[in-house]
Amino acid sequence: MAAAGGMLVLSTILSFLGLVLYSYGLFYNTAYVNPSMDAYFKKIGVASSRGDKYGMTKFLTMWNMVFQLTYFFICCVSDLVASSGAHSPLTRKIAAFRDWFLAAVAFPIGTLVVTVFWGLWAIDRELIFPKILDEFFPAWLNHVMHTTVLPILLLDMFLVRHRYPSKLTGILGLAVVALSYLSWILWLGFVADIWVYPFLKVMEGPVFVGFILTTSVLLLGMYLVGEKVSKVFWRGHTDYDFEMAKLD
Repeated sequence: MAAAGGMLVLSTILSFLGLVLYSYGLFYNTAYVNPSMDAYFKKIGVASSRGDKYGMTKFLTMWNMVFQLTYFFICCVSDLVASSGAHSPLTRKIAAFRDWFLAAVAFPIGTLVVTVFWGLWAIDRELIFPKILDEFFPAWLNHVMHTTVLPILLLDMFLVRHRYPSKLTGILGLAVVALSYLSWILWLGFVADIWVYPFLKVMEGPVFVGFILTTSVLLLGMYLVGEKVSKVFWRGHTDYDFEMAKLD
């Protein structure tokens, strides 16, 4: 029980640090990075990809920042309720929703952002983060958005035993998020003529379908990896502080 209590303290600290980190990252990007970029591009007579009325909502990175912020807020609430010793149905429901959100949203989307960003960077950084952005983006903010996401999630999964939802429930949630973002960027492209990712504009027919299917398989794989990682971290553990309910 002492060990479990210690893990709860560590997980609470991590949750709070995650909440602060992503809150400050979003604040700094909105208050300092975006205005300076827009002013610069306006000065040189070039339209900024962030300067239209849709702003940063176009980018999956920003969606992910909001998802990570939301996740660690839920974690903070869950940890605080757990630390109070209240073993109520509400406690179990909060823990179950936390686990569902990790499985269906925070882990697969966060992992996708990290792997795709650094994968494209390794090929040609101009494809994903042109050097000119270094003038506006401090290195620490770039890493908050594109690097620290995965290790923080893995540490959280190591400290907290998460009970994954049924595959139907989890994958359905992931599909809703993925289709929402895809619909959004396609609407921006075809209706508003703003192509967030220019390569989508030149894709036609089978190539476009192939891209969507490949991305879907990649996301599904990341969901399954998250589930496997959680099982590996907690293999052999059968006693927990709470019997967490599934969202089935």
